[in-house]
Amino acid sequence: MSNTLADCREDEVRVTLRVMLEDLVLFHGLKANSETIFSAADLRAAAKKHEAFLLKHFSVRDGQGQSLKGAVVSRDDSVIPDDGVRLEDLMKLIAVYELKYTPAKPKPAFLTFTQTFGGEKTVVPSIMEFMPLQTGVWIEKPVQLQPGQPHTVALDWENPPDQAPQNWRELRKKRAEEFQKRLGITSYSGLYSYIYLTDREVRHEILVPLLTFEKWLPLPRANPEFLEVAEQEAARQKIAEWFRGRNPVEIDGVPVQPILQRLQFFGLDIRDFAQNAEPRRVSAYQARLGIILVYPAKAPPNRVRLTWDSFQEAAPFLRSVVYDHEKDPTEEYFVRDQPRWEWTREGNPPATHNFKYHTRDRSRKIHLRKIYALLNRRPACSRSHCTRGYSRNHPMRRIGSTIAGGACVLAGMLFLAYARRRPPPKRQKP
Repeated sequence: MSNTLADCREDEVRVTLRVMLEDLVLFHGLKANSETIFSAADLRAAAKKHEAFLLKHFSVRDGQGQSLKGAVVSRDDSVIPDDGVRLEDLMKLIAVYELKYTPAKPKPAFLTFTQTFGGEKTVVPSIMEFMPLQTGVWIEKPVQLQPGQPHTVALDWENPPDQAPQNWRELRKKRAEEFQKRLGITSYSGLYSYIYLTDREVRHEILVPLLTFEKWLPLPRANPEFLEVAEQEAARQKIAEWFRGRNPVEIDGVPVQPILQRLQFFGLDIRDFAQNAEPRRVSAYQARLGIILVYPAKAPPNRVRLTWDSFQEAAPFLRSVVYDHEKDPTEEYFVRDQPRWEWTREGNPPATHNFKYHTRDRSRKIHLRKIYALLNRRPACSRSHCTRGYSRNHPMRRIGSTIAGGACVLAGMLFLAYARRRPPPKRQKP
């Protein structure tokens, strides 16, 4: 295991890597003598070769997914004694490397860090303890970087941190601010799940990193670094078919096939969620899939059973936030031993409503029906439908608010057009 500290500055990223001598032995195939001692010459030669190894297997990317050019600034292997190192002491001695990465533009908004020290077919995965700083100030808790799993750091250059949180109260405050700023999505590499129960459908919304999803279903692309817009569109049918054969849902005991209502590939900018951004080229190391699966109900459901059977190393469990009609949200966890969640209605199902408009003015009746239809169309529906059950800062709530505002403006325009077409009232004779 190696320890890494990345200090993100306006015009460069300074990376300090602390590497155990055991890693030099494993990665460079060193052999001990008959007394289980590794020679100083072999260890120092391996330490020198390890510079190229670090530059190859530790990468930094900017917000556009472009790799930053790295260079080794210094290497300190003075811990290697002249008489060599015994096998049992390899984990106690540390070589220190200083690397520098230069962004194409100063003040990058995002930086993504990835390590592949163990290689793709390693038997024992190489784990890195990673801590990011911004201009020397700690900005988030240390994380463990698994091989091939990227970690993204957001940097605020308008209000850069001047000191690290001094106590748990300041730390909780900082996390709460980040939670609000990122619309509740606190990790760029996390798997997010939201389940919505309505009288019309069961809806499952999933936000998953591309590299995590590709552990389930690889998506072909010409450039391993990027996914083009055409490739995103071509993946839609494959993803829909994949979900139809997994994670079954039953409504009132009847299996229901999902409808892929929405599929979008997002980058790192959290505004993409709120603004429903246009499709664009995304970095494979930074892309996330926004998936909405709809399970329609023929009548208001009384019982729902949902099974999540898609587990893997990068997603050993699924944490879902469940929105049951107008109730407060709850948390549910899906694990291999307990992959099912069941819901049963409390009380009687809602009565069926019959909307009729009684009026003598036929033209007025038609116009009101058009307005009503526009305000209740799906999926371009009203705020009450689009945002029902969403928490205040949920990404879809802002999208719903935008749609609702547009629908209200459209309704007002239709009403004004209708009013102008009506003839003026007749004057009564005095």
